[in-house]
Parts: sequence; structure tokens; C-alpha cells
Amino acid sequence: MPGRRDVLKGGLASIAVAGMPGHALASPAASPEHAESYFASLQQALREAGYFRPTLVIDRPRLLANLDEVLGHLPEALDFRIVTKSLPAVGLVDAVMRRSASQRLMVFHEPFMRVAANQWPDCHMLLGKPMPAGVLNAFYGSLAGGRFDAAAQVQWLIDSMDRLLQYERFARPNGLVVQVNLEIDVGFHRGGFGSPASVLPALEHIRSSPHLRLAGFMGYDAHISIFPDHVGPAEIALPETARRYREFLGVARQVYGDELPGPLTLNTGGSTTYRHYGSETVTPANDIALGSGLLKPTFCDDALPMHLPAVFIATPVLKRLRGVSVPGLESDPTGGAGDGVQRDVTYFLYGGRWMADPVWPRNLSTHPVYGRSSNQDMFTSPAATGLDVDDHVFFRPRQTESVLLQFGDIAVLDEGRIVDTWQTFQTA
Repeated sequence: MPGRRDVLKGGLASIAVAGMPGHALASPAASPEHAESYFASLQQALREAGYFRPTLVIDRPRLLANLDEVLGHLPEALDFRIVTKSLPAVGLVDAVMRRSASQRLMVFHEPFMRVAANQWPDCHMLLGKPMPAGVLNAFYGSLAGGRFDAAAQVQWLIDSMDRLLQYERFARPNGLVVQVNLEIDVGFHRGGFGSPASVLPALEHIRSSPHLRLAGFMGYDAHISIFPDHVGPAEIALPETARRYREFLGVARQVYGDELPGPLTLNTGGSTTYRHYGSETVTPANDIALGSGLLKPTFCDDALPMHLPAVFIATPVLKRLRGVSVPGLESDPTGGAGDGVQRDVTYFLYGGRWMADPVWPRNLSTHPVYGRSSNQDMFTSPAATGLDVDDHVFFRPRQTESVLLQFGDIAVLDEGRIVDTWQTFQTA
């Protein structure tokens, strides 16, 4: 497998000039001229490709530029793992796999596991959350031949002794050895083994069981970016997180001694924290998972100013009305808004009420009295906005993991054209 630096040769240089006019748009605060050029070109690309309905678009050059940014930053000691819940499309994961030369996936949903096992039989899966024991039965039952080896290529996440015993009860009558990765609380407090003392019985049980194998630990570090006002800045919170992680590892070494399985998968990280792991490794972890940051929904804006927004929702304007008219408040030109926002024009869109915010044209506002609709969402704007019927409004998703599954196949943008569609994963 080529090294990370080999994968990146020529990557950033070639991507920087790729894509559409206005590629310099890096955030909603970018210059209006760049934004207008970018979205005018994107609208034309959608029209030429026949997209006149709510459509989710991924800008492939931007996606790859963001990935190169990640791979160029991470130290060699940290293996890159692709989070499928944030990138839930076969072509999307394919693109990231090829660019990163990584076969490591983090999966959160049993139907996604089935897709991954069939589509990428050489992949290695780490569960991102603990699953009911019945999921093991469903997943193993779905495997029909092929070279995917679930026993060797899946690490199931264990958050408690009860969960561990459930998995063992599944494995025993089926003659299986199940790889288990132990969820440890390194500061986020979202469950898992809360202290080194609490993980000791689980490790002892795994070592004595012929049906369980210790595969590693997962110490999710999201508290560093979500709660800086409470846990302190990263230069304080990260060393404390690393200290807690090392304490759990110390218990494993105590239980196993020289027989500690290896190499263990020691997972951490996420889109909003990967930047804290630079050339000098400050964590005992050797595996870092992220996905959302490659597309940069709005929740990543503060943490990843160097990334480019690479995912948009585009939808046409169905109706354009002068002024604002709210039932029972027709005499009020603002429709009872009373908030000082200029509302000269009302628009009703094709669909709406997504977990997303309008990014172009600027100055679109929802109405506090009229409210929102998933059928024909209503927005208002100043007259100068210039939006007309059949023009597109563009939104940026706040997150990716649920939003990307709401639109059917994803339109892929490259060199100013829609060049492909990526089929989203089966959800049930």
C-alpha cells in the first residue's frame, strides 16, 4: 500500500485549479463576486443535466482537496478511517478510498455493513456505536459467500459487560470468534467504560473466552471541540484525554502482559478534532476516523476554516409574490414579523425544511409567523435579491449523516458539469 505522502503527490496542486469558476469560495463569508460566479455556474450545470427538483450536489474537486488537506496534516502514525454515516454513498466512499488508499471504514448501521461487505470485500470495519446482539445475527445471516471474512474484518464496539456477554452468547453456539473493540470514556461522557477499574473485568473475561478477541479501544474526543468553555482549550483538554486513554491501555497491558494482541486498533478523533493531531503525535491512538469534514457542512466551519464547502442542496423557486401576506395579517406589510428584516418579496420553494441553511442568494429569511414547510418552504428577501421563478436557491447542510440520504442519488459536480450520480446507501 502506498504511503500517505505518495498518495498526495500532485494532489493539492492539481485540485487547487480544478472545478468551477469561483472555486475560491471557501466559506459563506467569501466575496460575493466569487459566490455569485460559483452558484451561477452550478445552476447552469444543474439545468443542463436536467435537475429541476431538490437535488443534493457534491463538488468532487473540493471533496478531494479537503481529503488532501486531512491526509497532508495527519502524522504517519495515525491511520485514516472513513466514516460511512457521514459519506453514505458508494461512489463517495469509493472516491475517498481511492484517494486515501485506505480500506478502513467506520460503520454505524447494519444495512451499511451489508453494502460495505459486498462492495468492498477487502475493507476492515469498526463499529462506531454498540449494537444490539440481534444485529450480529442479521449481519452474519446476510453474508452469502464471497471473500469478506466477518470474523477477521469486523470489530464490534462494546460499551459494557452486559453487551460483551450478549455477544459471547451469540458467538458460542455459532462457533465464532468475535473481535471486540472497547468503548472507553476519555472525556466525552457518552457511555462506554467510564474508568480503568471498570474495564478490568471485561478485559479479563475477553482473555479467558475462546469466542472473544480484543481488537482495540475507541476513545472519542468530541468534547475537545464541543465543550471548550468547560473542559478548557485543546492544549489543556487533549493531554488530559491522552492521559485517560493511556490509563485504559495500562489495564490491558496488566491483564495480558506479553500476550497483548496486536496490533490493536486504538481509535480516536473526528472531523472537528483531527487538526489537533499534527506532526508530533500527542495521543496513544493509532487510528483516526472522520467523514463530515471532507464535505464541510456548517457545523465544521469554526473548526475547519481551511476546508472548502463541498456539499449543497439546490432547489428551484416555484412562486414569487410581491410583499408578504400572512392569513389574518394582510394589512401588515411584514405579515406580523416585527423584526426589522426587509421583506419585499416572498418565495415558495420546491420542498424545504431541511437541516440546512440558505447560502445563495444572500439575504433570504424565513418568516417567524408563517413558519416552515417541507412541501413549499417560504422565504422572503429584499427586492434587490433578483431571484425569479425557476431559479435555484442553494443551501448548505448543517450535517451530512442524515441529510445526504433525503434526496435519492447524489449529483456529482466536476469541471463545471454534472458528470456522475452516486447512489446512496440502503437505509433499511
